[in-house]
Amino acid sequence: RDHFLAALRILKYLNTVKDRRLTFRGGRARAAAPDELVIYSDSDWAMGSTDRKSYSGNVLYLNGDLVAWFTHKQPVVAVSSTEAEYIAISDACKDGLGLYHFLSEFVQVVLPIQIHVDNQGAMFMANNLVTNKRSKHIDLRYHMIREYNNKGIIILKYISI
Repeated sequence: RDHFLAALRILKYLNTVKDRRLTFRGGRARAAAPDELVIYSDSDWAMGSTDRKSYSGNVLYLNGDLVAWFTHKQPVVAVSSTEAEYIAISDACKDGLGLYHFLSEFVQVVLPIQIHVDNQGAMFMANNLVTNKRSKHIDLRYHMIREYNNKGIIILKYISI
């Protein structure tokens, strides 16, 4: 019954926005450099109603225009908001690199890819090769952020809410 009501709510929302369209302004909106890929990443910690898994969400802009957005249910239960944000950054990095390689076939995209994050703890983990008792349980597959960050392929920037 809960899922049915949620589906109805989604259908009502879609019905109210059916006349809206995405428009691309072109030029330098949002002060982005030409052909610069900028990502905003966030997570919703432990919001899965049945399994307490977190959700990752990110939006990707090219030249200030929205070109893609993704949401993913995280495959593991995060034990802290920092871990959930770190996994979300990893998702943003993977999505951003995939889009970068796709777009590179058509335009010259400038590196590094900027990923904007609102969790300083997750940024610290990504910027430092330090593992402690609070972070040693995090799966190695999420630490690829560190490698791309150290190589200058991505750069993390803090944004406050």
